[in-house]
Amino acid sequence: MPERKRLLEGFKTFRKKYYEDSDWMQQLLKNGTHPDFFVIHCIDPRSGAATVFNTDPGELFGDRVMGALVPPYEEGNDFAASLSYAIKHKKIKHLIILGHTQCGGIEALVNNTNDKDIAGWMSSAQHAFDYAKTIVGIQNKQALCEETEKQAVIMGLKNLMTYPTVKDAFDKGDITLNGWLFDMKNAAIYGYNTAKSSFENLTDPQQGQQQQINSL
Repeated sequence: MPERKRLLEGFKTFRKKYYEDSDWMQQLLKNGTHPDFFVIHCIDPRSGAATVFNTDPGELFGDRVMGALVPPYEEGNDFAASLSYAIKHKKIKHLIILGHTQCGGIEALVNNTNDKDIAGWMSSAQHAFDYAKTIVGIQNKQALCEETEKQAVIMGLKNLMTYPTVKDAFDKGDITLNGWLFDMKNAAIYGYNTAKSSFENLTDPQQGQQQQINSL
C-alpha cells in the first residue's frame, strides 16, 4: 500500500545514510550507546525529540507518552524501569520533559473528553489543569490549554522527584532535570527556570522570556 511504501522508502534513506555511506550503526552495535539525554516527549508526530533536536541514532533515550506526562512513581511501571536503566546503567546526564503547544492530549483534558482511555491517562494531569483554571479562568479555552500545557511540564518535574532513582541521582548532582516546552507555531524551545518561576526562551534568548508562571 502507498502509505507503507512511504515508510519503506524512508528506511532505505536511513540505511543509505547510516549503513552504506557511513559505519555509524556498525559502531553503535560494536561499542553500544551512551546517550547524555533522556527525553520524555509526546506521541504527537510533530513533536518527536529526535525530529525536533535533529539527532542521530544513539544520541538520546526517549519515552513517548500522550501529553509528555509524568505520573507519580509506581514501582515497576514503564517510567520507573526506563529511568532506572538510563540513569543507573547508561549514566545519562540530562533528563528532559519536552511538552509542546497545541497538545491534543491537553486539549482532550480541557474539553472533558468522553474517551475513557484518553481521560484515564490524562487524569494524571488533573492537578495541573485545576491549577491552570485558578490562573486564567475557564472562559478562554485556548488560554486554558496553553496554561495547562505549562503546568503539566512543571507537574512532571515535581513527579520525577518521586522516583527514587531520579531523586538519588539529582541529589548527588549526577543529572539535571529540565522542563522544556516546544512552541510549535513560533519554532522555539522554552525552558522552565525554577528560580524565577518562568519559562525562558532557550533558542532565542534575545527575545526574552514568557510571562511569569505561577506553579502548582
